[in-house]
Amino acid sequence: MKFELDSLVSQGGCYYEIFDRLNFEEDQCFLVLFFEQSLVDLLAETQYQLHRLSGYNCLVEFKAYAGDEFTKFNGRQKQQIINQALEKEFDLEHLKHNAVVLDSFPLHTDMKRLVIKSWSDHRFSLLFGFVTGFW
Repeated sequence: MKFELDSLVSQGGCYYEIFDRLNFEEDQCFLVLFFEQSLVDLLAETQYQLHRLSGYNCLVEFKAYAGDEFTKFNGRQKQQIINQALEKEFDLEHLKHNAVVLDSFPLHTDMKRLVIKSWSDHRFSLLFGFVTGFW
């Protein structure tokens, strides 16, 4: 898997970290990929993504050199851009089918830590509110 990532990482703007999974019988690890915003912009341009111009209600092909003229990518758009880049690099479904990769999921913002903290602090009241309708 590390060899497969070399072509993606060698472009710059993409980094990864491998974490061993502790307290587990099988040899498994977590692989975390990070994409810099500049690389996301470049990938969007090479994928011919349509994006909204700031101050205008129109979609045009994204250009990385004029990134300041476009609205910022939302989380869903970042996920789409990164997933397309990963699909181009390797066949994730094939890797899952052969149990090389167990699962994959994109995290598109730093809000993950806040969501996890909020869930751990308020999970019972949130569940109670969802079930009963009382917040």
